[in-house]
Amino acid sequence: MPIGIVTGGQAIRWLDVRVLGQAAHAGTTPMAFRRDALFGSAEMASALEAIAVEFAPQGLVTIGELSICNSSRNTIAADLSFAVDLRHPDDARIEAMEGALHERFAAIAAKRALTVEIARHWVSPATPFDDGCVAAVARAVDALDYPHQRIVSGAGHDAIHMARYCPTAMIFIPCVGGLSHNEAEDALPEDVTRGADVLLHAMLERAGRATAQRPGANHGA
Repeated sequence: MPIGIVTGGQAIRWLDVRVLGQAAHAGTTPMAFRRDALFGSAEMASALEAIAVEFAPQGLVTIGELSICNSSRNTIAADLSFAVDLRHPDDARIEAMEGALHERFAAIAAKRALTVEIARHWVSPATPFDDGCVAAVARAVDALDYPHQRIVSGAGHDAIHMARYCPTAMIFIPCVGGLSHNEAEDALPEDVTRGADVLLHAMLERAGRATAQRPGANHGA
């Protein structure tokens, strides 16, 4: 779709997870006696992916950072930390996702004789945009006759923060291949133009100056 009419931002929760085991020699410690923080974390990552499946299609999970403290090629990992990103448009559902994470991570740690610590790093609740601003964008899209869809923002844009203090809305345009947060991200000129057209019309309406009421306006610009 050329235009996305953004109705709000989804809920986001960032969690910091630390998994503690026991360092030991990779060549002398039988597998059955190991308390391997890395293998335990790998099982937790698989459990996290399963949670996303259970809350599909809107539930999203990501592990974007992982580090092993005092890592060594021939030492069993004993202190590992990773970051979890949870997202869902509904506050109650993301709460359930976090609850499932705590329950399953604790069970995995107990089974493997590990310790797991989970702390909230940042929480952003689901944020609806201003009805009037969203309606202005919708009317602009209709006036321009652009194909469109209503969409909840998956990312934590500045507009999510602004919406808590002033009337806010957003307009989305496509990225080539849907790719974002990547050096290959790109937007075609015609898509940028459509987005700018919608923004202009919505702003003029919001300012009380409809384009039809502007004699001599250059509508081809």
